[in-house]
Amino acid sequence: MKSGRGILDVGLSLLGVAVIVLGLAACSKGSTVVDEPDQSTTVCQPQLRRCNGSALEVCSLDGSGWEVLETCVYGCAFNTAPARCYALCPPGHKLCYQERLVTCNPAGDEWLVEQCPNGCNEEGNPPACFVSCAPGSKVCDGDFLKTCNEQGNGLEQPATCGNGCNADKQPNDCYALCRPGTTRCFGTAILETCNADGDKFDRQTCDTGCNSGVSPHACYTDCRPGATRCKDDKTLQTCNSEGNGWNDSPCSEGCNGTLDPPACQVCKPKSKKCDGKELKTCLDSGIGYESTGCNIGCNALSDPPSCYGTCTPFERRCSGNVLQECDQTGNSWGTIDDCSPYTCDSQRLECQGCAPNEKRCKNGNLEQCKSDGSQFDPLADCGSKGCDEQNLACYAVCKPGKVCNGDVLEVCNSAGTEKTSETCTYGCDANNGVCYPELTLTVGGDVFVFENQAASIGANATGGDGTYSYLWKPARGLSDPKIANPSANPSETTTYRVTVTDGQGNSLTKRVTVVKYNRRVDLQEWDEVYLKTPNNTTDPDLPVWLQPDSDPETPSFERTVTGKTHGAILVSPFVLKNVIVTGRFVVSGTTDDDYLGFVFGYQNEHQFYAFDWKKTSQSYSECGGYGNNGMRLKLFDSDAPIVDCAAFWKSDVSTLADVDILVPAGTTPKAWANDVTYRFELRYKPAEIQVTIYQEDQMVPPSLLELRVLNSTDATFDEGRIGLYTYSQEKVKFFDVTINPLP
Repeated sequence: MKSGRGILDVGLSLLGVAVIVLGLAACSKGSTVVDEPDQSTTVCQPQLRRCNGSALEVCSLDGSGWEVLETCVYGCAFNTAPARCYALCPPGHKLCYQERLVTCNPAGDEWLVEQCPNGCNEEGNPPACFVSCAPGSKVCDGDFLKTCNEQGNGLEQPATCGNGCNADKQPNDCYALCRPGTTRCFGTAILETCNADGDKFDRQTCDTGCNSGVSPHACYTDCRPGATRCKDDKTLQTCNSEGNGWNDSPCSEGCNGTLDPPACQVCKPKSKKCDGKELKTCLDSGIGYESTGCNIGCNALSDPPSCYGTCTPFERRCSGNVLQECDQTGNSWGTIDDCSPYTCDSQRLECQGCAPNEKRCKNGNLEQCKSDGSQFDPLADCGSKGCDEQNLACYAVCKPGKVCNGDVLEVCNSAGTEKTSETCTYGCDANNGVCYPELTLTVGGDVFVFENQAASIGANATGGDGTYSYLWKPARGLSDPKIANPSANPSETTTYRVTVTDGQGNSLTKRVTVVKYNRRVDLQEWDEVYLKTPNNTTDPDLPVWLQPDSDPETPSFERTVTGKTHGAILVSPFVLKNVIVTGRFVVSGTTDDDYLGFVFGYQNEHQFYAFDWKKTSQSYSECGGYGNNGMRLKLFDSDAPIVDCAAFWKSDVSTLADVDILVPAGTTPKAWANDVTYRFELRYKPAEIQVTIYQEDQMVPPSLLELRVLNSTDATFDEGRIGLYTYSQEKVKFFDVTINPLP
């Protein structure tokens, strides 16, 4: 509790009346602090003070009587010598002020302030802080919404949230409409997805239709069930009921892909056959026949069948106001044009002018024939909407077809009455009216070569707009960093990043490592992994891996870890087996005494081998108990992330299901030393693991003192990534890591 005299000065002005009343009650009426003087001579002892209710009185100089010295606003302190007025407030008085509880101190001259995290209960007698929660506040508990009771000491009245409870909202509340991420089909072509706030559904158009028969609802992956297309000129394909594939059907007369929808033809276009006295001709679409009457009859023996001849093939004539042409068989006349109300010119064999007020589409605009039929004049400029040839009017909204508007593909329906749009993630192909496909990037595997050999590395991009540029970093050791497949000959083990960018600005990045045997490894591209377990709460901050230079063109052969409490791994981007790995480490400038080492066979953060070395034995209750000093070899093999820090700290892991000690801590040596450089050597192949630790002597030239050899035949992981490791240990520098093949 803190002093709050200045904080409450303004507040007290509002509480003056209440304080005066309380002050009047604080002193017992007529009390005094000394014995009365001799009543035979004086009424009181001169200059003696006493409390009389809320009044502070003083005895006159001649002792003849009591005089009021001061009316005490906050009460009179009768139990002090001399008696006095309380300076600021009645002792022990409590009140709520701006979510804080303030209490007058015993001397009445200072307000003591206590912060109320859950609010202050001013209705209490006396006022007090709410114990566990703010009355009326709401808290999510799974799919239930609970309310803090009036006393602020518990949650009650749980309400079931049908769509789930939103713990991210302040105050907590039930999702209003739907559970975030749930989907549903709206009609046959729209998929709705509940947004992150759970208060509305976002829509997306399914080009191939929406599948409400699966859970969750989703767009059909390949096609709309029942849709058709021509695979070739003899095969019709129909989308299956799941929308994920096509079924073939043979078309004996050919497949017509221009139909809507595409369908098998029932006849070959323009083929002919006789049907009694009628000559039937297959339509251009191949889906049926049209009939022509033969005056004399139909000749089924001709090839092709035809009406018996009545005219010269393709001969024209005027029959009244109708322009006719003899068909190619010479068997009948066909109408080319009805020239009414104008005449058919028998000399030139064509219709004259145009029909009055006739409309037509020309060059995308609407024209109308003059009333005298002499010519067409412009009627309407349809602009970008275009002219509807069938209905002879400007399209209402848009011109049928597909067009790119930036990265948005706009699709107008065949009637020109509705336009839909789709945002193209990878850009819009204006030439073909489609979205560009997803940009993908594949790279070759990591390459292992001897120190004087060059390696071929490569990347291949697909999708996007098909125009690609490549950039490899770092550029050192590359024949050309701006091509897809450069030759690489770095002087050290180097991890390269390749970024591909297409003409739309879309880009992807992947990594590939050139491992140079017997050369130092550039640690700059190694990945940082942290082993933070829920029950290790001593320090909320994670360790930090430092490096001397962040320039990608400058290799980093050393990395230093700072920060304590949690585990940290710096893991390679490449996978190793049948290798010898060496490296050096040193601890400097610290009094810390915990674990350091390295990992190998790394699959993920809960499946790997680890060599660790603790300096001093000690107990750590948060992590399960005692951790012995010394070197050991461990196996972590868990199907899920490790949640108990005892797996990394505790020496006795017999109660832990997914951790095994392959080689326990030995008797020599037990402790590593500050400012001493150690060298490790790992020999790693399936079912054969050997770790050797050396101490470097600072002689010239330096010599190595073998400290311990740890062997294991465990075969759980026959290959994996390698990493540098600490647990609860700071200021460890790892450097000069090299890789060589096993002989």
